[in-house]
Amino acid sequence: MGGFKKNSIERMIENGNIPGLISIVPRSTTQKRRRLSEHLAVHCHKNGPDRLMESGIVGALPYLLDEQDPYIRENTAFIIYKIAKGGDPSCIWEAGLVPRLVSLLSGGKERFLILVLCALKHISSKGGASYIIYADGHTVLARHLLDPDINIFRLTLSIIDNLANEGYGAELTGKGVTRILYMISDDGMEGFAGPAAGTIGKIASTLGFTDLEVFRHQIEEYEDARLSSDEMNDPDMIKNGNSVEFILEERELPLYDPEKRDEDFLMYQASVRFFPFNILQKRLKDIRRLHDERILSDGEYLNLKIVILNEMANSIDLECTNCYEVLGIDSNATIDDIKHAYRTLAMKYHPDRVETLGDRLKAVAIEEMKRLNYAKMVLLDRNLRGRHNRAITGEGI
Repeated sequence: MGGFKKNSIERMIENGNIPGLISIVPRSTTQKRRRLSEHLAVHCHKNGPDRLMESGIVGALPYLLDEQDPYIRENTAFIIYKIAKGGDPSCIWEAGLVPRLVSLLSGGKERFLILVLCALKHISSKGGASYIIYADGHTVLARHLLDPDINIFRLTLSIIDNLANEGYGAELTGKGVTRILYMISDDGMEGFAGPAAGTIGKIASTLGFTDLEVFRHQIEEYEDARLSSDEMNDPDMIKNGNSVEFILEERELPLYDPEKRDEDFLMYQASVRFFPFNILQKRLKDIRRLHDERILSDGEYLNLKIVILNEMANSIDLECTNCYEVLGIDSNATIDDIKHAYRTLAMKYHPDRVETLGDRLKAVAIEEMKRLNYAKMVLLDRNLRGRHNRAITGEGI
């Protein structure tokens, strides 16, 4: 057994003696792990993942996936992919493999990245979406939406669609994913513009938007407010270290340049966003389950719980708000009136404007921007505005 010979491994799998194998893996040499990972990958390819799953081999995979040797990691990623595709992938997240897979998306060769993405694709479609979200996988996936490799791009888009299907539109929007999807859709990429638009529709639905044009306006306003804030601080230039760069020409470029793929510009994170109450309720259930399954520690669970409960309280407060009073307009205001009022106030209260005035004023500005964003969202959506009008006038209650 010391040499991890192929026949020995086959016999151990057949005899169910995997616990012994798992106990040896952490103490074995890199060369032995290379042979082990190769034999396991070949076995999985020829015979399928069922016997490996039944034998408990998943318990050895974290050791192999943490190995620095790229050959071992590629074989291990292949095994995880086959398990996720051909069986019940719950054993993958129960073994704590999802955060490891997410972390490995930041580097590696094309074949390895494709194997990891294939595994995440099946995990996200078979009940494992929350594990990807809470491993911050949507942040890394957003960057791969800008990957020039068509296979990586296609798989990433598929995973994001699965996350949207599971109701994680708020998280995707907060990381700039929705903005990038709009760019892909507008760019008319053959074979991808339609799927990107479909995913946008799912994200909008999870956030309570019935009008996609209103939803698009909401997404664009985040960026407009940020750019407006920059312009007011310094309309002609920005300082970069000890030098000064003029950026007027840069501002005239289209937002999305597929050749340039400016990740720093595209990957902004909206500092103010509104999570609907029903989404927050789902997140609370998510973290309770993850804590029960020991995916989240006591400290992580408590911190997330406090954040979500505070957001739920804010959500209730917002839903009791008179949106016309927030924007300083009357109930007969037109769409243009609403947009103008919002832009004027957003330029005043956007957190970037008060960045240098201290944490206390910045916190106040963030809360005010939440109110402004909520008011604009409601009043620009015909159905939401009608419901709001009935609520503040007492009709239909």
